[in-house]
Amino acid sequence: MLSTTGDTAWVTYMFENTSGNTLNSFPCNYFNKISGNGTPSQIMFKFSGNSFSNMATTLSGVKDGYVADKFYALVQTGTTPTPNLWKKIDITSQIPGYTSGYINPTSLTGISFTISYSGYTGATAFDFEDHMSGVTSDYLWNTTGSTTQPQFGDEQPFPGSVRLVRASDIEEMNMLINLPSTQFTTTQNPTYISGDKYITEVALLDSNKEPLVVSKTPTPIKRTGTQVFAIKLDF
Repeated sequence: MLSTTGDTAWVTYMFENTSGNTLNSFPCNYFNKISGNGTPSQIMFKFSGNSFSNMATTLSGVKDGYVADKFYALVQTGTTPTPNLWKKIDITSQIPGYTSGYINPTSLTGISFTISYSGYTGATAFDFEDHMSGVTSDYLWNTTGSTTQPQFGDEQPFPGSVRLVRASDIEEMNMLINLPSTQFTTTQNPTYISGDKYITEVALLDSNKEPLVVSKTPTPIKRTGTQVFAIKLDF
């Protein structure tokens, strides 16, 4: 697969239930970047833990999750991944003990799956737009009548009104620092001689008076009377 330093491969995977239609197979939306180190080598990957905790071995009683009887590696080489240059490599036969029926998720963890150069060059092309051709031309269910072409990595690669948005939660802590008129009236500026004093930063200290957080003001603020500073911490 990779023979010289700088060679780059992009790898992800896909399960499929061949007893259904196009909607019974979607690629994983996460892919890994693998860079060559100058030594000709194959690509190997494995799963661990509860990677497929939602995968079932029978349709009986299934209310959520999925079943599959095919397992593919999706691979391409190049500086950056291109939507229509993926290769679909059938690696179902590498699952230990699997012969037919639905794949048991316990057979997928702790096993090294190998992608060889011959397997890559002999694989069929995979384009998500072609893969979705069995659905409707307007796969976003757009009521305006416009159409769009799905590509691997789209935020909404399926029919319906659900939109996927990548987001993260940011916790905030707000604190009010009160400065009475009779306290915090000295300065730590070694060059100060006389005149007005200014505040340039506010520090939050622990019980040993060690600074935990230091917040700097955009511009020096004149120290006068009773003042209140609002500090917001994002973490």
